[in-house]
Amino acid sequence: MSVDLLNLAKDYSATPAEVELKALFAGLCVADWRQAFIARGFGWHVQVGALTTPITGGGDGTVLDLEQPELAINVPTGYTMVPLRIAVECQVGVQTTDAHENEIVIGFDRTQVQTAGTSTTEVPANMRSDITAAAPFTSYSAYTADGVAAPVITELARKAGQVDLQGTAATLNVYQFDLLYEPLNPLFIVGPAHIAVYFGGNIALPGFIQASVLAFPSTLVTGLA
Repeated sequence: MSVDLLNLAKDYSATPAEVELKALFAGLCVADWRQAFIARGFGWHVQVGALTTPITGGGDGTVLDLEQPELAINVPTGYTMVPLRIAVECQVGVQTTDAHENEIVIGFDRTQVQTAGTSTTEVPANMRSDITAAAPFTSYSAYTADGVAAPVITELARKAGQVDLQGTAATLNVYQFDLLYEPLNPLFIVGPAHIAVYFGGNIALPGFIQASVLAFPSTLVTGLA
């Protein structure tokens, strides 16, 4: 004798309603919530720099400039964003003076989106390769002129390195300088807001960024108790 069962569960809407549990790969399974969002088309990936061509950090100069991030990912009103993974890799050039610094900062502004200023518009790719629709948010990189004035950045991750030459600057070896932000318990950033990535130092610092985020309607979370 066989028995067919119908499994129901409450959804996460503001007014919970019963929905059928669906099978995946020919069987009922419980997926990681991040992967479940990605499977539904809510995952997005942004890349800054390509192959051997980095961008120059520090507002296209040297010292970090809050109004000129190396990457801004906007969270529009009505959407929530969850940072999954942000990787930054910098190519440190020849340092010239003791105590020169190089820095990477990843953070977010919880009150406003970042304007384009003078920057490069990035086109996020969906983390489901069959989805080619445009992302529901904007993203800009490689600022050379200010975006929104005086963003208030809450830092999520930081890395700093200071130079000790111990001799002639030209003899300094190139060293690895990168930062990986892959939170175990990521923030839910409710728009309007933006994620910002910065890198720079006493001398111009070229680098690359790869950022993966979830972006979904805020009604999926703002109705939760």
